[in-house]
Amino acid sequence: MSKRRRNHGSSLKGELRQTIQPPQVRISTYHVTAELGDLKERINQLYIKANQRGPESDRLLADHNRVIDRYEKLLNKQMSVIANVCTGLWRIKQNFSQLPVDQMPDKVRKSNRHLEAVMDTLSQAGFSIKDHLREPYDPGMSLHVATYEPTDGIMRETIIETIKPSVYWEDKCIQNAEVIVGTPKQL
Repeated sequence: MSKRRRNHGSSLKGELRQTIQPPQVRISTYHVTAELGDLKERINQLYIKANQRGPESDRLLADHNRVIDRYEKLLNKQMSVIANVCTGLWRIKQNFSQLPVDQMPDKVRKSNRHLEAVMDTLSQAGFSIKDHLREPYDPGMSLHVATYEPTDGIMRETIIETIKPSVYWEDKCIQNAEVIVGTPKQL
């Protein structure tokens, strides 16, 4: 069983900085796909060749930078896809949570168990989904407010509906939530 190192607060730039370190001291990271792993290896090879200070070093450094850009684009694209999948699973879970478990038909109950298993798999891979419903709203929060609605029964601005949840990968936000904020009604 291989161990995967979780590097909280890591960034893609932090991973790429490892390419300038000698191979013996590099911190290994988890690759999302084999293609990203291949790109990372190509980055390492280009960097080693570029540092040999030959006539081709400028060209190789330019190749190194192009490969890094491609790596970042692929990673961002995959994270966007995963964030959309997480949002879809969150919506399904919201629909299931409105049904009392004892009143669910067997097929729905079985589907709910499968949904929970998929959510657990995402969690084990470092992904988390945050629903902001009923949280007090602060304008400094990293989320998109779709609209503000005057609402009875609240004393301060509060999130009254989550349209799209926040999605995180190892403590890094890959999707900001989209919410509706309730405001206290003026008397």
